[in-house]
Amino acid sequence: MTALDDWRRFHAANPGVYERLRQLALTRYAEGHKRYSVAMLFEHMRVNGWSIANAHRAYYARHLMDEQPQLRGFFDVAALRDRPDRRAYRAGYRQAIDDAAALIEDGDEAERVMELKAAFDVFDDGENRG
Repeated sequence: MTALDDWRRFHAANPGVYERLRQLALTRYAEGHKRYSVAMLFEHMRVNGWSIANAHRAYYARHLMDEQPQLRGFFDVAALRDRPDRRAYRAGYRQAIDDAAALIEDGDEAERVMELKAAFDVFDDGENRG
């Protein structure tokens, strides 16, 4: 199951979460905010007894902006990386390291090894590797 599948299931089972987030976001917009943090909305809800996983923030932010025209661009959103993609990325990164090690053993230039590593560093969007 992907993170998106998990969110879809949660969203279908908990329609009140979206409605409350929508109310909070529209209130912040009406107060004059041009940009806002979905994380702040989540924390506001938690303080008031709601239980929501952080993994759902990006999906709720996108859903709010899709459903509410005045909220388009209201939240900053980064590219989504679902768990299967991360596993594939990590496997590819490990393979590149192995390839780099083989190049060094074969006596090829260290510069090529650094190019391989740099290519994967560019692909990495700042998330921790692990």
